Amino acid sequence: MICFVQQIRGITMKANKQVTWHRPSGALRFDGWRVAIIGGTGGIGRALGRLLAALGAHVVVVGQTFRDAGTPGIEFIKADLSLMSEASRVAQALPVGARPKLTR
Repeated sequence: MICFVQQIRGITMKANKQVTWHRPSGALRFDGWRVAIIGGTGGIGRALGRLLAALGAHVVVVGQTFRDAGTPGIEFIKADLSLMSEASRVAQALPVGARPKLTR
């Protein structure tokens, strides 16, 4: 095992060697799931949206600038959520429903 040591502002942190990570057996799928990602046009939100779409989810991204046009499984709602009228409009536009079961 590789031990990572990181120093931030004079504080040294070491990785917990007792924590292990493993992939679950079988492919994790999100078929039938509808996921809304607010602020999903960049960074971790964008990466999460693309991953969930690749795993079968229908993803609705809410933001100001969309970079993934044409990506299967991703829909975009353009909105400036700093405005209450936009937030209300998005709330009405987002689908609501029962959560499907997670499949493997």
